[in-house]
Amino acid sequence: MLEKFLEKFMSRKGLTAAFWTISIIMVTALIYYTATLQKEVTPLPKTVKSESGEVLYKYQDIVDGKVFFNNSI
Repeated sequence: MLEKFLEKFMSRKGLTAAFWTISIIMVTALIYYTATLQKEVTPLPKTVKSESGEVLYKYQDIVDGKVFFNNSI
């Protein structure tokens, strides 16, 4: 019984079916976790201050940095 199952699975048709099944599962998981990650991104602060109250950077500095990084790739 086990030998018959392995023989069918190791055939070209069995391996092709296994490949596509695993591929569809993996792509579905990738899409799901990417969508979930987009929902869990932390909000950007309007300002970040040091303990002494000095403004270190603002929201626009973060946005400008992202634009610079994306354009430099």
